[in-house]
Formats: sequence, structure tokens, C-alpha cells
Amino acid sequence: MGLETATYIDDLDSANPVSTDNVSQGDDHIRLLKSTIQASFPGVTGAVNATHTELNTVADNAAEGTFTPTLLAGTGTITLDTLYDTLSYTRHGRLVHIC
Repeated sequence: MGLETATYIDDLDSANPVSTDNVSQGDDHIRLLKSTIQASFPGVTGAVNATHTELNTVADNAAEGTFTPTLLAGTGTITLDTLYDTLSYTRHGRLVHIC
């Protein structure tokens, strides 16, 4: 079987290499693994010492999105000017940046 193609980690097929591949193709598979890891983590230039729990916590606490703001005034609703009808936000833990 020929070498699979992949750009990122999630493109890799866990069934490869198959047992019928020539042992001489092993270096090609290793190169493919290296290139997908480097493409998946381009900003990592040194050791990463976080545990899987710490990495999952960071991922779970970060969010981005948009929303339509409204202001409540007494019994009525005030809608902001169309210039501000959709705002975006980035949340990291308890800190939220709105723009």
C-alpha cells in the first residue's frame, strides 16, 4: 500500500501502516507523522509542560462568538444602533473581552 497523505493529526488513519507495507516505507511514515505534528502545532517551539488536565481546562474555558446586545430600561427594551447590532467576544476563564 502507498503512503497515506495527511496535513494535520486528525487526517491520519490509525489503520496505517498496514502489515503488508514494506519495512523500508517506515521512514516515510515517520516523516509523515513529523510533518502532521508540526503543521498541527506550528507555534510550539519548545517543551510543553502542561498536563492533559491543564490543557483541557484551557480549552474548555476559552470561547469566541457574537451576540446581539439589548438594553433593558424599566418595562421596555432599547436596541442599540445598527452599528452595534452585533458584537463579538472572546472569553478566557472569567475574563470576557467585548468588541
